[in-house]
Amino acid sequence: MSPERGQIQQQILERILGQLIYDPTEGVRAAACVWLVSLCRFTGRQPRLLARLADIQEAFSSLLGDSSEIAQVRTHAPSPQCLIWVMHYEKDWNVQKRVAFVVQTRGH
Repeated sequence: MSPERGQIQQQILERILGQLIYDPTEGVRAAACVWLVSLCRFTGRQPRLLARLADIQEAFSSLLGDSSEIAQVRTHAPSPQCLIWVMHYEKDWNVQKRVAFVVQTRGH
């Protein structure tokens, strides 16, 4: 990702997590949820996003009781909660696979 795109991603993420996801207007929260799901699905392996997984998880959790059908994260397929779990553990799994490969090739 280019530095410019990374900066834009960071600005969008900060605006969503810092303001929009907790906005009193239902439609704004719903739009923030859609943006956040999109960021996770399509740029979820970017270090900037991975560094904010706990904040993203908290944001999705805050929407569980939302009255908007769009913002009710349990209605999305796959659910954002599941998406965060996969992003977190996939990162750890890739590290484990790389370590196992290095150990295995050194033994031969």
